[in-house]
Amino acid sequence: MNINWLRFGRQVALASAFSLWGWAATAQTTSGTFVIKISLSAETIHVGEGPVITMITSNPTDHIVYAGQGRGGGPEVELLNDKGEDLGVHAVGGVSKHPDSGVVLGVHREAMGPGSHTRDIWPLKPEPGYLVPGVYRLRVHRRDVTLGTDVYSNAVTLTVVP
Repeated sequence: MNINWLRFGRQVALASAFSLWGWAATAQTTSGTFVIKISLSAETIHVGEGPVITMITSNPTDHIVYAGQGRGGGPEVELLNDKGEDLGVHAVGGVSKHPDSGVVLGVHREAMGPGSHTRDIWPLKPEPGYLVPGVYRLRVHRRDVTLGTDVYSNAVTLTVVP
């Protein structure tokens, strides 16, 4: 009977140690990637005007993250109408969905240290005829180059009036 209590005691001790180690490891982890937050200079615009997006990309982690820059990884605008159609390419001007639509070969990346952030302001110039009166949902996404996944911003509502 003493042997069973001894073995039980060892199992409890090991389980306790692993439990504490797992708790400590979980408490120290972070989200693992950057965060994107956008806002509009005006939530309501007239037909023919373009929305102005302010985008803040921040790194809340304890390590360096790599946010995509340029085509194939840089920020892309998603603008959904009431039918769910993405008009992003037309909201930016018809060249691409990238507000910074310069010619870039390959995926470039921006290294962001722990606690750092960047702030970008984009005055969009939509193609005529695409932003008709209505309510749209707008958000931005860009590539986490290390993880190979897209990171999405919060969604904002844009109202277009005559």
